Amino acid sequence: MVGTPPRTTVLAVAHYYRCFGDVISLPELDTGNTHVQQHLVRAAQHWLTGYGVDGVRCDHVAGVDPAFWVELRRGLRRSIRMR
Repeated sequence: MVGTPPRTTVLAVAHYYRCFGDVISLPELDTGNTHVQQHLVRAAQHWLTGYGVDGVRCDHVAGVDPAFWVELRRGLRRSIRMR
């Protein structure tokens, strides 16, 4: 028919990273990687210093590298002392 818009096809795009429950908006972060640790610590420091949050919650404790918790605690304590 003339004037009929073309049909669009939605393609499923395969993601290339691991994620929780195969939900692509919930990527599994490699918390054993120092760059990932530094990024997450800086994000937590931003919330602490910029917005005054007084706690951190993690809903997925079992999958987090224990070294990350050490770095997070160290980074947040450093930010508290600087306030």
